Amino acid sequence: MVLLVTWFVPIIASADALPFNIPTNDQAEIKPVNSDRLLGGIIGDMSGIMAPVYKWGVNFITIVFVVGTIVMILSALFKNGQWQKFGQISMLISFITMLLLRGLPIIILSVRNSSDIDILIQETLSLLGFSAVFLCLISIGVSFLFGFGYRLIEHPEFHRWAKSLRAVSILMVLFAIVIPWLLPIM
Repeated sequence: MVLLVTWFVPIIASADALPFNIPTNDQAEIKPVNSDRLLGGIIGDMSGIMAPVYKWGVNFITIVFVVGTIVMILSALFKNGQWQKFGQISMLISFITMLLLRGLPIIILSVRNSSDIDILIQETLSLLGFSAVFLCLISIGVSFLFGFGYRLIEHPEFHRWAKSLRAVSILMVLFAIVIPWLLPIM
């Protein structure tokens, strides 16, 4: 139907030049054209609305986090695993999103050249390494706590958990210390 209408409706072309076209004669002077007139001030309108939209987004993410917390508490109270998983995922996603919304502009605005990117990557790797060592030390402490629980009541699960957690945490701390030396940043 549309194809038939386009065949029978005559196409009228305007011979007037568009306001941003370059004049065809060689003697004419090229004058700059104001982009606000062409775009209709869209950029100005968008910058005026971005602050409220950002505030609404942050408030919405905060609401999702609070609802996730309430769901997590109620799921622990009623012992419902599906809702507990939903609460954990909503809290985690809202937390990561909030970190990205608050931290990513700071990181983007602080990068000026390629050496800043190298410094950012190196500092991120060192942060991950120190975090892994910190978590390993905490895991070793928890494994000693499980070992104490095994000696206290001689429950076989405590002994198994203590051995596996201690072995994994020692391997993690070795990898967190040795791998950055084996694979240095060029």
